[in-house]
Amino acid sequence: MRRLALAASRGQVFLYYQDEESGQFYAGPVDVISVSRLESAVSGLSDNGACFAFEKEGYSLLSPYTLLMPGTPQPAVYQVYNPLSREEGPQQPAGGTGLPGQQQLHLSGDRRRVGGAQRV
Repeated sequence: MRRLALAASRGQVFLYYQDEESGQFYAGPVDVISVSRLESAVSGLSDNGACFAFEKEGYSLLSPYTLLMPGTPQPAVYQVYNPLSREEGPQQPAGGTGLPGQQQLHLSGDRRRVGGAQRV
């Protein structure tokens, strides 16, 4: 796992990196993004209450950079639509591939079987 962060400091953008094996941190200036562009990109974000394990008492058994959330996250619900279909409404995810929606994938050793067809 790599840890990377961009931050503005002293009128310049810096890339911060932590080497997982050694635990050492590195930083260097980057020219591919300006301070104003970085600030604009994050201006719509607000604090969600997350913090690192090292910031709170009672979490010393976790990796110090584990993010702790104040509550249980609620994942988004996604739907799949086939833009090539003339039908309105949700479609099966395999709808545009030519495969029937109920096709099954069976794994066996070094062979894969999709429906009744066998592939090596």
